[in-house]
Amino acid sequence: MPTSTLDDDERRRFDVEMGDSFGLPADPPPSEHRERNRARGYTETHSDEHRRVSNHPWDHNDDHNTYRDPEEELPNLQEQDEDSLSVSRRGLFNDLASDQDSQHSLPAIRNHSSKFVLEENLPDSEISNVDIALKKADYDEPGTSEYRKNMTMATYALAEKFGVASHRVSSSVEEGDHSSKQYIQQTIVSILDRVKEGHQRAKMMDWMDICVLPKLTGDLRSLNPADWWDESEINLWTDWDRCTFTQVKAWQFSINKRFSPQDRTASTWLYLFVYNSSTHALRTEVSKKYDRVQKNQRGGICYLYLTLCEMFQMSREVKDAMYTFLRLFRSKGIGRYTGTDRTIR
Repeated sequence: MPTSTLDDDERRRFDVEMGDSFGLPADPPPSEHRERNRARGYTETHSDEHRRVSNHPWDHNDDHNTYRDPEEELPNLQEQDEDSLSVSRRGLFNDLASDQDSQHSLPAIRNHSSKFVLEENLPDSEISNVDIALKKADYDEPGTSEYRKNMTMATYALAEKFGVASHRVSSSVEEGDHSSKQYIQQTIVSILDRVKEGHQRAKMMDWMDICVLPKLTGDLRSLNPADWWDESEINLWTDWDRCTFTQVKAWQFSINKRFSPQDRTASTWLYLFVYNSSTHALRTEVSKKYDRVQKNQRGGICYLYLTLCEMFQMSREVKDAMYTFLRLFRSKGIGRYTGTDRTIR
């Protein structure tokens, strides 16, 4: 870079301007520095610590008083920054590589054979109960704090309640009820999902022993209710329409009279669960029939059956809505509904 030489007058004027701009006295020119240093006994070969450091952009060690542009040093600073950054990156990569090497050097996980703690296979009857979260044997005795906790867990209401069709609602409509024909069409599928959620709760709480009904084709003249039934199985949650009200009441009577205390507790909790999960309108309609049932035939099974019958009540209005839905489904396909992307061809 080209350099410029300043005479003493220009340098002195430059010092005065610089000193005035910063509110500081200007430094004397380099010639006066040398004279002052000679008077004090210093020489030019003394170290820099004996010299007054100047903030001006010329070097006092330069006898020619050559002016240097401060920007000359910037490329060197930039190179130093890049070198420092490169060293830092290399150090980071080395640290990561060291961590990876240390991970590979960790002791090996013990063999999977240590997980096989049983010497014999479990019977299939025990494996079939993996869906049960609370077994009947763990209900505890009525009146205990553990019993109340389990009952609360088993009977809390579903997020979306069971509802009824609009023609059964006398006044206000609660969430979960079918308030119009269009809404009936939209809830034909969602109502089945609610029943499925109830069915899942029954599995988790170990209620399915009482929710599976046999056919009432045994010896009905016997005083022992165990003689009334055959060996068939009908799941009330999925095949309620295959059961008769007489069959359901007889099964509820058998539960109340001859089943274990845990099964009777399951019947009570099932009743509370269905009741809590029903809208006010649905409870009102179910109560009209349930209250006329003899007390020794009341319980969770009877209440669930009446609830399902009421939910799927097939009035002329509901039938028309279902036919309309089926025609729309045939023309538009399943892709019309949220979360689906397929159509029927």
